Amino acid sequence: MQLVKILEFAFSLEIYNATSAHQTLFPLPKGGSVYVESPEEILADKIVACFDRINIRGTLKPSDLFDIYYISEQFAIHNLEKELIDKKLRDYSLAPTILNTTKLFNYLNDKQNLVKIDTFFKDFLSKKYVDKLDVQTVVCCAREMFKYVECLYTINGNK
Repeated sequence: MQLVKILEFAFSLEIYNATSAHQTLFPLPKGGSVYVESPEEILADKIVACFDRINIRGTLKPSDLFDIYYISEQFAIHNLEKELIDKKLRDYSLAPTILNTTKLFNYLNDKQNLVKIDTFFKDFLSKKYVDKLDVQTVVCCAREMFKYVECLYTINGNK
């Protein structure tokens, strides 16, 4: 995977080939453009990745938590279509049974994990985000998205 910094983002921009349900043409600052996944699809990827990671490794990537917060806030996305989550589960050969918030919430309730997340933010995020970012705000946003996705499957009886 090649990492390329095109603009100043919170993290380096990752460029790779992937199938996408919702592509958007993104103009580059020095001319040209690239197709990118829609914010909704990136958010769905991040959420499914968190459920998968906590079930397999028992941990989360702080960068995924920040991405969930940033995308949902910047693009005012507070829910996702179930079909998009279904697609992401299929893309990664995962069953809906992984969409259980118990392990996620236990991880996010652990004070040591919160310190690790906060340290990551301070060490790796751009100063413009760190100065106005509260780890609890990020965690609360991620919890809401995790709970929403879990409810989509609980209500529809697909778990």
